[in-house]
Amino acid sequence: MKAWIIKEANHLSLEAADTPRKTGEVKVKVTLAAISHSDVALYAGRDEKRLPLIPSRIAIGLVSESDEEMGLMKGERVLLTPYYHEHIRTLDVSGYLQDYVVVPREYVIPLPEKVADSSAIFAEQAAMAVATVDQLELKKGEYIAIFGTNPYCLLLAQLADYYHAIPIVIGSDEEELEQAKAMGLCYTINSGKQDVLQRVRDVTGGLLTECTVLEGTGKINPQLALSVSGELGRVCIVGTDAYIGKVNVDLRAVLAKKLKVLGLTDGRGNVPAAVNLLNIGALSVKEIALNYANFDTIDQDFERLKEGVNEFGDLLLCKVD
Repeated sequence: MKAWIIKEANHLSLEAADTPRKTGEVKVKVTLAAISHSDVALYAGRDEKRLPLIPSRIAIGLVSESDEEMGLMKGERVLLTPYYHEHIRTLDVSGYLQDYVVVPREYVIPLPEKVADSSAIFAEQAAMAVATVDQLELKKGEYIAIFGTNPYCLLLAQLADYYHAIPIVIGSDEEELEQAKAMGLCYTINSGKQDVLQRVRDVTGGLLTECTVLEGTGKINPQLALSVSGELGRVCIVGTDAYIGKVNVDLRAVLAKKLKVLGLTDGRGNVPAAVNLLNIGALSVKEIALNYANFDTIDQDFERLKEGVNEFGDLLLCKVD
């Protein structure tokens, strides 16, 4: 068994990692592991007190060993979830950038045949989308402004559309806005080229939005999220990442409009629902550009990505042979 370990800033080391399986645990051969912005930021030295740590908080694999009563077959394709008891992997416990891992059965989800690896690997973002809709109590016919165009934001917009709400996707990346359009989302706004507030007024008939979502790692002025929110609106600030920059916001709009502001950090408890939504086609990632890397040379990708760590917002999918 081998694992890539961030031992210190700018140092990723491939080392032996033999963890015996105990009763109640599953040994899984990892086939695909996701590398996120938080993994690269940790490698770049953002929070050295958490090291050493194995990166990658979600992965796909094949069952190698399990207890008979677990209901898993050897070779069965499974999803390894980002959560471990009260923890989130790579925040304070190690992740999945290994050839084999041993995890408790409750964090192993069998994958339906129709859900490809390239879709299942986005289950964390899909689970966050489900949690966001629940937190906001989004209703049919309501407008929801989504500030951001990363995979989480695009999945959230699809989910809102599935529930017959009306998503408005707002971002500055033209290529990602085109991905949103390719998903069949009607309303997109380029914040670098259009007057966001006026465009939202146009779309909503001047009423503004009942719900607004601000993804914490986005590049859009967060003040806009309050500006486009209507009277008694609900605002959700979502932190899918451990590294979110500080911002200054004029909170008078919260008081003037009597806004309800919520915070959300994970999709705990919603991963099975996310997998089901991917399985029935309610959510799709086929329009999202995918980038792959190889397990044996992933250290080179970390070194490359650290130079643009503030721009890296998507997943890098590491194939594990």
